[in-house]
Amino acid sequence: MSENTPDSAGPSQAAASGGTATATQQAVQVVVDLPSFEGDVAAMRAHTTFVDTVVLPHYEGLLNAARRAGMGEEMLARLAQGQEAVAMARTQVAHATDAVVRLNAAVAQAHADAAAAATKKSYYTAD
Repeated sequence: MSENTPDSAGPSQAAASGGTATATQQAVQVVVDLPSFEGDVAAMRAHTTFVDTVVLPHYEGLLNAARRAGMGEEMLARLAQGQEAVAMARTQVAHATDAVVRLNAAVAQAHADAAAAATKKSYYTAD
């Protein structure tokens, strides 16, 4: 049961059991706890760093181990394909993160310009 739901039986259950249903109201506090833009960007950059420092080196280790174990060209090719796909995805995430940051800067500037314009009396008078 959720925090905002009464623990008592609902009206239909009370009526079905022959009891009287009583409606109660509870105040529901709405909490908006959205992540910040800066937090999102930091998380995306941390993901890219993780791929650079953990995932790609792990692939390199797998390739070396497969070579030493004589796993064959097919296995080596598949591991290399996986490594290449991860590297490509990592690059795309990095480019997307940079694009989001650039676009957000333009939006933030537009908001700042609009806020500055709204402080001037001429903003509220017709031409």
